[in-house]
Amino acid sequence: MPLTPKVLIVDAEHLTADSLALALTKKGFDALAAYDAPTALRLARAEKPDCAILDLALPDTDAAELASRISETSPQTHILLMSVHPDAADFLQGVEVLRKPVQTEQLIATIKALMASAADATT
Repeated sequence: MPLTPKVLIVDAEHLTADSLALALTKKGFDALAAYDAPTALRLARAEKPDCAILDLALPDTDAAELASRISETSPQTHILLMSVHPDAADFLQGVEVLRKPVQTEQLIATIKALMASAADATT
């Protein structure tokens, strides 16, 4: 895992995105917030985040499409989804889904586990 993991949080609810970004920043992450797909793609291209956390219910795009486009733009970026829907885990195969509201400690543990498993896979 990088010394300061960079995390992109994408949620149309500004309060949710900003709160998660602030909480992650306080825990030593370099966190960025985006509220729509175009901004998320621009940040993914420019910042090359280690992890992108996408709200499943973005109003301006399909989360699967955004995940695919971020992966094309920034292949090293790990994707997580978050959703209020209990059956959201079935939405995208191979992508972990966190249940909203997301607790900070759960989010940090999930990010660390995801990045650790990816690091193990490359060694």
